[in-house]
Amino acid sequence: MKEQSLFAFLDGWQPAAAREAEDVERMVYDDPPSALIRSRKWLEGIVGWLLKEEGVVDVYENLAERTRALKREGIITEPIFDAMEQLRLEGNKAAHQNGYGTVEESLRTHRHLYQLAVWWTEVYGSADFQAPPYRHPPVNRGVDTAEIERVIIRALDEKLNSMESVLNRHRQPATATVVQTAEPKTITDSTSFSLTGYLLEQGLEWIDKRKSGGTLWVVGGWELNKVLFPLKERKIYFRFTPKGGRATHRQPSWYLMNKKTDGF
Repeated sequence: MKEQSLFAFLDGWQPAAAREAEDVERMVYDDPPSALIRSRKWLEGIVGWLLKEEGVVDVYENLAERTRALKREGIITEPIFDAMEQLRLEGNKAAHQNGYGTVEESLRTHRHLYQLAVWWTEVYGSADFQAPPYRHPPVNRGVDTAEIERVIIRALDEKLNSMESVLNRHRQPATATVVQTAEPKTITDSTSFSLTGYLLEQGLEWIDKRKSGGTLWVVGGWELNKVLFPLKERKIYFRFTPKGGRATHRQPSWYLMNKKTDGF
């Protein structure tokens, strides 16, 4: 049975982008240079879509200027900009340097492709979207699996070393006194749930316009997804908008999509 593409979640709302991403997946191992070039082409489509969706007039001459415009307008965050830059630069090298593009580079590009596709869907797609865990593309027949294993193991070693470095920086000395603290409450700890109470516990700033026919806004950037996405378990959906709304004085914000005034 054929394994479903990692990018199948795009098919429901961006079928053309889903097909292009699936094409890249098929090239990752047996044609890395083409995978890099096609990934850049995929990026061009997303960037053009974002400019149009956000009402940014496209007066730019190339992809580099367009991605910088998205960043300057606050439409994309620094990590998303960095992922876009990686796709753009790697695609340029593969297009203009004969022989450029290894399996390691195409796997890295595949990971950036996934990161951007997930972000795109979380921000503009279905509110109840749950991202699938990342996985490497399935290996095609005739591909040197030993080389792929070496690449993946090397990447895992680098990640483990990075994690160990972070842990060492935050690890307490052995003589430190251990202070017992209460377990933090989760959003499912109680049958009764207050949305504003939850936002207060998280130290967030919000503006509630529901009683006057508006919605509830939470002021903050994309990084708040770690706090707001868990609310999906309770069918509470927030959508991020980099330009905010009138209530937030156009600051980057999240708005409540289901404007219920009862229950939470």
